[in-house]
Amino acid sequence: MDVQGAGLDLDLGAIGKGLAVEKAAALFLDWEIEDFLVNAGGSTVYGCGQKPWPVAVGGGFDFFKPGKVYLKNRALSGSGHEVKGEHIFDPREKRQQSRHLAAWVSHPSAPWSDALSTAFMVMDLEEIEAFVRNHPELWALVLTRDKKSFQFGHVDCYEPGL
Repeated sequence: MDVQGAGLDLDLGAIGKGLAVEKAAALFLDWEIEDFLVNAGGSTVYGCGQKPWPVAVGGGFDFFKPGKVYLKNRALSGSGHEVKGEHIFDPREKRQQSRHLAAWVSHPSAPWSDALSTAFMVMDLEEIEAFVRNHPELWALVLTRDKKSFQFGHVDCYEPGL
């Protein structure tokens, strides 16, 4: 979306896919389909039902073995620049610059997981830790530029890669 005359672009990519996933999930529930996994290209998924859905997390890097998150009535979203390159804009720095290689967030709401995985790309680890501490429904995995991984919060079933 362009704001004419202001020279601004508003990109809803940080929540758009999550919103589409949540709308699809609501449609399945309206149709009384109770066990399903909505996958929007791998970067945002939502698992619903009695049994948790296994979803890979942390893939795409030769230094980090992917793990699994088991989603039960919650979403998982990932952001990074291994596919699109550097593309995340930090409004505080007023430039395209992310602090990390990748971030994944699990939350009961797909738009929230989508938005927060993008936001966590520009937040430092202390900011992420404080945010997750104040929002116990969150879980996050962050891969830093120096190839370290950090996990924040709790998700019922996370299996790290071996």
